[in-house]
Amino acid sequence: MPRSLRAVAALFALLGSAETAGAAALPFEAELEIHFGTGTAAPFPFVGLTGTGVATVNGAGPGGPLATLALPAGFLVGSAVQVVTDPAAAPVRGLLLDVGNDAGQLTRGGGALRGTMGLPGSLKVCLFEGCGAAVANLVVPMTHIGVGGTMYATPGAVNLTVIGAPWTTGTVMLGSFATNMITITGSAQGPASAPNSTALPGGSLSLVTPMVIRTSANADGPAVGLGVLHLHFVPEPASLLLIGVGVAALAAMGRTRG
Repeated sequence: MPRSLRAVAALFALLGSAETAGAAALPFEAELEIHFGTGTAAPFPFVGLTGTGVATVNGAGPGGPLATLALPAGFLVGSAVQVVTDPAAAPVRGLLLDVGNDAGQLTRGGGALRGTMGLPGSLKVCLFEGCGAAVANLVVPMTHIGVGGTMYATPGAVNLTVIGAPWTTGTVMLGSFATNMITITGSAQGPASAPNSTALPGGSLSLVTPMVIRTSANADGPAVGLGVLHLHFVPEPASLLLIGVGVAALAAMGRTRG
């Protein structure tokens, strides 16, 4: 076998052993979007945060459909603000998100991953003007978003009822009346959109969770919201190092042969 082919074979053998050694863990990049709207049109304006972490998949090793997914606490922490200029979103003119994340645990059932991951914190909905000069604010507690349940709050002059639900890669419906229903579906796919191989570097998930916000001042029905969590699994640093070493070795061999 030519030296270059032996080097390639050795490189992939090393990558395979590295993946097996870290089989239960997959690093990921995350993007959280919190959407807020009236329930009559989509897409809604949203505000987001990004982060990174290491997930535990299947309790065994990567390489197939996700049976279970454990996410660490604290990979999403911080504040973000979004200016809203779309006239259709009036009177909303800005969104201010201030959250962290609890640990998450999801399990496959009925063809989708489902489970909980709390987002303690708040979503401030800035009305009539941007968040720096809002005429009024609606401060929505995020306690039950991504978990489930109902919370009653009086953060100001308006009473709030906030209803949350767990996360899923399946389908959720938003809206207060049948004519206003909006259907949102999550997803799970492997590298290059291959089916049944989500638990590999290059695999990705989109988890969704609905939220309903009822206020004592809204006679037309509740406002609705949506949480979307995008996860993209990336190679471990050790694997990236091996790839770099292998590429450098092949380049050196090519120079020697030349």
